[in-house]
Amino acid sequence: MTQENVLPDHVSDPVRRLARTVSVGRRRTARYLAIFLAPILIAALILATLYAFLLRVEETTGPISAARLQDETGTLYGPALVYRPFAYKLERYRLKSPDILLVGSSRVMPFAGEVFSGSVINAGGAANTLDQAVTFTRAAVAIHKPTSILLGLDFWWFNPNRDDEIDATGTLSDEVEISLTQLMTPVQWVADDAIHLSSFLEGLSPFHDLPHGIGAFAKFGGRGWDVYGRYDYGTLIDGGMKNDDKQFKRTLKRLQSAKKSSKMNVHVAPSAQSLQQLRDLVRELEAQSIEVILLVPPLAGPVQAAMDQDSENRLVPLWRDALGSIGARLFDFSDAGALGSSDCEFVDGFHGGEVTYLRILDAIGTFGGTALGQAIDRDMVTGLIASNAGHARLRELRPGDVPPEIDFLDLGCDKGL
Repeated sequence: MTQENVLPDHVSDPVRRLARTVSVGRRRTARYLAIFLAPILIAALILATLYAFLLRVEETTGPISAARLQDETGTLYGPALVYRPFAYKLERYRLKSPDILLVGSSRVMPFAGEVFSGSVINAGGAANTLDQAVTFTRAAVAIHKPTSILLGLDFWWFNPNRDDEIDATGTLSDEVEISLTQLMTPVQWVADDAIHLSSFLEGLSPFHDLPHGIGAFAKFGGRGWDVYGRYDYGTLIDGGMKNDDKQFKRTLKRLQSAKKSSKMNVHVAPSAQSLQQLRDLVRELEAQSIEVILLVPPLAGPVQAAMDQDSENRLVPLWRDALGSIGARLFDFSDAGALGSSDCEFVDGFHGGEVTYLRILDAIGTFGGTALGQAIDRDMVTGLIASNAGHARLRELRPGDVPPEIDFLDLGCDKGL
């Protein structure tokens, strides 16, 4: 290096110090940025991973799209993220234009479509209220006029004070918008044992072929609606997931602790307005030559007994009496024992299983005089009842590799084949 290129000491020292200061500053800035950005990048990676899981298990598929996809695949539709049975069932109805339509809450869902000789769509679950049942029925009839409609009724639909568990079914939107909170729900599903950790990891891996089904519950729990609209409770029945209503304790507690505005409150007279609304719907349908059958689904024995023993229970007895004057054929099967069913055939305190609901169809067919009854394959029904008595699930409707049913309610039921 020549003398000309060397700075004097009084000039070079400040320059060197400035260079060192700049270098230190840059390193410090980079360190601060790394500390600041690292959590953001990690969070973004986690959220991207969770979204990839939702996408891969088809949780981003809307209810209308799922109804159409199910028409091609024949698999269960069991979403864990979005619950819109109204839109889904209405689209299934539009696609099939059936002879028979079953409408109601989740207490209609156990009817198996395979036992009908004619075409049928089970729209159970589409209605949480009488208003929703009326709206769905009218929307369905506007699409296609069926021969017969069975309308399952719940006593809480006629509670004038009820203000809980009303929403969540009426929207017809097919769009699934994933919020930040919803992105985190797979973690909650694992924490709640709604799906197993191994299933979650399987859903993340592109090297695994996922089980059949549309939605996380369908793929990993065998839970969801089949092509007819029957709901399969999947792993709840075979012990693969926790049952929250063992010995019907949860249902009984809900009855005992019901507040005035709760749907479980039976210390009130039925709504005259709601009864008239039902009467108007029946007349409207019958004017179009559509057969209307009203159904009161059964309750588990201890639940029915608790309601019968409640001296202040006015809603249920007055409601059941009033239904007789509606003008439609009424089948009141509140007492499961009268059907030959038992608590061992129930899913929980309010929901009979598939065998109990076969017994309902058998009874309707025995009474005769209805188009619905004539559309029931009685030989198949009686055969399935005989081979599955004491069970909640129809074994013949499942693949051979499905685990056997267990005594999931801890009732001491013999679930042997």
